[in-house]
Amino acid sequence: MNTNDLFVYDCPAYPLPHIAGKDSEFVATVYLTSRCNMNCAACYLSAGSGGPELGTDQWKHIIAALHGAGARHIYFLGGEPTLSPHLPALVKFSRELGLSPSLSTNGLAASSGIAEKLAESGIENVQVSIDAPDEIVNDALRGSGSFRMASKAAREFSKIGLPVNISMTVSDRNFDSVAAMIELADELGAVGINFIAVQSFGNAEINHLMLSYKNARAAIEQMLAYRGRLRVTANGFRFYLKANEFSKASTAVTCPAGKSYIVVGMDGKVYGCDLLMVKGIVAGNALAEDMQFIIENRFSDLEERRLARFSPCSSCRFSSSCQGGCPARALNAFNTIYAADPLCTMN
Repeated sequence: MNTNDLFVYDCPAYPLPHIAGKDSEFVATVYLTSRCNMNCAACYLSAGSGGPELGTDQWKHIIAALHGAGARHIYFLGGEPTLSPHLPALVKFSRELGLSPSLSTNGLAASSGIAEKLAESGIENVQVSIDAPDEIVNDALRGSGSFRMASKAAREFSKIGLPVNISMTVSDRNFDSVAAMIELADELGAVGINFIAVQSFGNAEINHLMLSYKNARAAIEQMLAYRGRLRVTANGFRFYLKANEFSKASTAVTCPAGKSYIVVGMDGKVYGCDLLMVKGIVAGNALAEDMQFIIENRFSDLEERRLARFSPCSSCRFSSSCQGGCPARALNAFNTIYAADPLCTMN
């Protein structure tokens, strides 16, 4: 691997790198439910029992509005999205509109028997979450039985001809398993694997799950050492790169929030990204307002921030590409988006 191919985008939540490579087309993520059959240590949403959910017709209205506003990829998330009874119908509806639908699952799809339904509905890409190649380590992070369930799901999706990507959230508890995880992804028939640096939001913050610079570097070296057929990508690692790697990384836009990426929560509220949803920074309501208006008028603060006109970013040699890093992390640490990413090591 080389740095330019590995670090396509820095955003830890942006799904496009493992779906469509360096394509910069507009992506929208929709959270169908906050219900989940697991209680993952790193879950930034602290998903669980759930709450009120929208109906099929409401989601169709939102998806049609996203398509009309220019979205080309639709990504279904939760909680666990396969717990939503609307998922197959919404996947089919998305395809009929001309959207490219994908989803992320913890593997429940295989045990619940809807893998074939999703394939018939037109799902184009499935990401399966596994956090360690060792069952004991993985289940300690993701819940009892999760390793076998996720492994079964990956094989099932691959068997019926769907492109499968494996997702691993990297932390101090599993960083040394990156190379072995790539081998497991290959064995499961995946087309790629995406590594996500753990983010201090939700359960990860509650559980004090972190990733030190030293351990992140060890993980990165394992990624860069890989030579093989799988497509390997990494999200959220930009500030663990050395200066020469930082300048080579192909993260032309560090933060796509409100620019080439928006998120719709399970209640129809619109956000710039998943982590801003966690912080409750609402841009609008997809059921009550025009989506195009929201996109064109409600993200000016994020666009202004990308100009990096705040200290110390304004004088940094990387400001044009880094753009201050992640606004959600800045907000979480300093109560304002107009501050440098707290993970920054360049200043």
